[in-house]
Amino acid sequence: MSSPSERYEILDVFGAPTEHAIVGRGRDLTTGIEYAVKMRRGGGNVERRFTREVEAMRAASGPNVMPVIDVDPDGEWYTMPIARGELTPAIKGLSLSDREELALAVVRAVAHGLHSFHMEGRVHRDLKPKNILWFDDSNGARWVVSDFGIARNAPGSTTAELTRQGNLVGTERWAAPEQHADAHSATPRTDVYSVGAIVGWIMTGELPTPVYVPLPSERYRTVVTRATRRAPGQRYPTVDDMLQAMEHELEGGSGPLSTQLERLLNDPLDVKAFNDFALAHRGNGALFLPELRRIERSTVNTWFDADPEGMTQFAESMCDLLKDGQDVGGLQREGLRPPLLWLLDVLRHLVRQRRLDLAESLANALFTAAEAYDQYPVGDAIARWLKALSHEVAVQAMLNAVVASSTESYVHSILENDWNEPSSTTLRRWML
Repeated sequence: MSSPSERYEILDVFGAPTEHAIVGRGRDLTTGIEYAVKMRRGGGNVERRFTREVEAMRAASGPNVMPVIDVDPDGEWYTMPIARGELTPAIKGLSLSDREELALAVVRAVAHGLHSFHMEGRVHRDLKPKNILWFDDSNGARWVVSDFGIARNAPGSTTAELTRQGNLVGTERWAAPEQHADAHSATPRTDVYSVGAIVGWIMTGELPTPVYVPLPSERYRTVVTRATRRAPGQRYPTVDDMLQAMEHELEGGSGPLSTQLERLLNDPLDVKAFNDFALAHRGNGALFLPELRRIERSTVNTWFDADPEGMTQFAESMCDLLKDGQDVGGLQREGLRPPLLWLLDVLRHLVRQRRLDLAESLANALFTAAEAYDQYPVGDAIARWLKALSHEVAVQAMLNAVVASSTESYVHSILENDWNEPSSTTLRRWML
């Protein structure tokens, strides 16, 4: 076992020591060159993880990955070049256009740095501003990915279980949701989430939380929305795909929101692209409410197949915009009838597909909005549909939504005004 002091004079320490390691500034006793010396603290799993960290850095090696200079054969320490700085202070005082360029540069560096790493099924699992470092050396000025201390090996190649389920493996704020439950199941999409959170922070200056990622006001909003979806399968498959979407926006592939929406609604409809755009801008009633009637039933079916949770989230947002009973999006009260009826169509589709969890959530929002406007055609359509429902569990889910939304009086009145008999025993009893 060798000590770093045999090769390096430790001058000072970078930051606070962690539970498993300490990083110091060390001067090579032979050459006088200064390096960052990372020294292990503890044995057992720490020793194995330390060895795995070096292996991961070497597997990902390239201009955008922190290089390993020297390694202790006993796994006690290794050395790296000293960076000029890290990402955290780099966003201070930047203009919007500078933030856009910085975000693109960072994502490009991560994409290039982790491309082969991800292709092998490996995952970094700790991408955050402090682990994105700035270098300006013989390889040029560039951002570099560092700290592979909790990197995930490719599936099937792990020889020792170092990750326990139920423990967060990663860093709060930047970790993907799955890292809180079972980080051993992490995939490259896990790193995509962290990169999306970093872009959101660069663009807004606002730190993410475990349940919220700040969205840019305009450019990259759609990209960050998709990158940070809670379900891994709804994110970009790779950071390369995310980078391509960002480059497309910077090259003028976006334009005014109304133009983007018009382009998306034209045939043939790209449901995935529309879904990303709709979720990113779902708070914009003036943009969407006048156009909902153009989203045909066949599109709703396809949208549901692609992302039922996303479709429901969008529909709930539209309902929330209507819940105060005010004119929205330049539409007067009667002009809001088509959007409300479209939202009812979405609810009906969720019930037909027996996604009653999503249907109950949307019904809660829709009944609130319908009561706020209290228009006969909308209320009549809801009443006729509820009375035609014969699936008792589905009816109970709708009644649960009625109670949750405190719309019992409204729903009871529209049911009383409809002459049809309820098909459901559950609804008949509720109406008594």
